Amino acid sequence: MAYYDVRRIDGRLERKMLGHDAATARKELGRLEVHIEEGRYQPVRAVRFRTFADEWLEGLRRRSTTAANYAITLGYAKRAFGSKQVSKLGVADVRKMLELVEQEHRDRQKRRAPKRKPREVSPATAAKHMRQLSSCLEAAVAEGLLASNPCKKLPKSQRPKPAKRSPSYFTNDELTRLWPELVGRPVWLTAFKLLATTGMRFGELAGLRWSDVRLLEGELHIRRQFTAGEEVDTTKGGKPRVVHLVPAARSLLDEWYRETGDAGLVFESELGGHLDGSGARAMLTRAMKRAGIPAVGEGGGKRTVHSLRHTFARVALENGAPIQWVKDELGHSTIVLTVDLYGSWSQEASKVAAERLEGAFAV
Repeated sequence: MAYYDVRRIDGRLERKMLGHDAATARKELGRLEVHIEEGRYQPVRAVRFRTFADEWLEGLRRRSTTAANYAITLGYAKRAFGSKQVSKLGVADVRKMLELVEQEHRDRQKRRAPKRKPREVSPATAAKHMRQLSSCLEAAVAEGLLASNPCKKLPKSQRPKPAKRSPSYFTNDELTRLWPELVGRPVWLTAFKLLATTGMRFGELAGLRWSDVRLLEGELHIRRQFTAGEEVDTTKGGKPRVVHLVPAARSLLDEWYRETGDAGLVFESELGGHLDGSGARAMLTRAMKRAGIPAVGEGGGKRTVHSLRHTFARVALENGAPIQWVKDELGHSTIVLTVDLYGSWSQEASKVAAERLEGAFAV
């Protein structure tokens, strides 16, 4: 049950939701009447979703690639219910957008391969669209245009269920076979080794400058990244962080510093400028093939440049590094994300730590 206040203000009928139980509704009604009496009441703005979505996207303070992803999601939403007033959006509208995502995905598949059975849109993609729509609708709730976020009300049975990600790391034996295949490409060899010994994202490494390196202190100051062809002065998490160099990483950078100097980018492409993500993928894939390293890892995930980041976490945790330290080095927003991805290795490290205490207790 829901309680509403309906009254005419300045010749216009206003309808405001007060809550889902009588006690909450009475409190909200009291606040509403005080606001009206003191002249602080702001009537609900009647706005269609299409208009609100465009305004929200225009004011979004995110890097261009992130904003472009939100624009794709809101494009689906505007086609699904763009002409509807924001205040009237509900769970059915969220379902309608998800159905549209599915339908357009199938249509694209048919156009590309008419004789092949179209694949369904992945649960991860559908979940991403729903998260991004939810962010937009949460802003509508904050502005008083919507009583509650319908994305949060969608029954669990109807929500996209992405499969739990499995980190696609390299084993120690695979790394031993991989490095010799890159000896003739020193920039890529050193860059890939640094990814495996620091856990940096590739975009962070591509944007790394010597001015960010503190060799004497054993630190890297991560404050920018190179992504989608542009350098941006922010990290993926939106906050600068410090990476503490393990001995292997420190030695790598010390040697690389002596070879390349201390100006500009730490790693430049052979033609000058930033290292490119597509070039990195191609270089790693060819080296893996020559080394006989399978494209799919032990956990079932596809090997990519990001697998070097997973490898750092695996090695650190298997050798007893605290998971909180690993979380900070990787720049994860929460410890939950780190535990979800790497918790099994953390448990193994805890067992190793317990074994090391053999004979320590006088019992």
